[in-house]
Amino acid sequence: MTLGLKQYHTGGEMQPRLEYNAKAGRAHRVDRTADGTGTIKVDITASLPMFAFDIGSVEIGWANFQAGTAPSVVVVPFGQPMPARPDRNHKAGFRSKIWLAGEVAAREFQATAGATVNAIEELWDMLVATPEAAAGKVPVIQLAGVVPITGRNGTNYAPQLKLLQWIERDATIFGPRTVAAPGAVPIAPPVLVAPQPAQWQAAPVAAPVVATWPVAA
Repeated sequence: MTLGLKQYHTGGEMQPRLEYNAKAGRAHRVDRTADGTGTIKVDITASLPMFAFDIGSVEIGWANFQAGTAPSVVVVPFGQPMPARPDRNHKAGFRSKIWLAGEVAAREFQATAGATVNAIEELWDMLVATPEAAAGKVPVIQLAGVVPITGRNGTNYAPQLKLLQWIERDATIFGPRTVAAPGAVPIAPPVLVAPQPAQWQAAPVAAPVVATWPVAA
């Protein structure tokens, strides 16, 4: 008779995510299978997906993505000093929370590929210069297409990221803000304290909110 633990070891925890492959120029919605032993990838490139891009929780740092193994990621909220690079296999990149249209929960979006990082850098510079960002709002972005970029390592495809509109930031979707709005006082890192015995009553569960925005730009 076994210990019965195998069912809980399913290759590590995995957050639902949006994955963009710069080599292929394709975007995928990635989820864990129902039994927790694998992943399901759905190509959503042709639908020109829209998503709320939470600039209030963007993280920067280093990541090493190796096929067949869990990613090794070391990140901090934007605005804090870049963490130490673990080794040469880790590349500079970002991690963010996004909310795909038609869904009820946030996903992770992260990348280290140069074509993707450069597109996000350009988008970031444009976004943080707006009064909407200063007001703490969240931009709704569309993957409007891809642009081939040919270099010494072959052809990569940079995502074309189009700003559609701004919405109010929903902390029930994205969690606490860890990156201050442009011009606001920086948010200090959380202070870790010892857990206290729980003395609370469960709050009623609200109906989930589905992400819906106008399709037109």
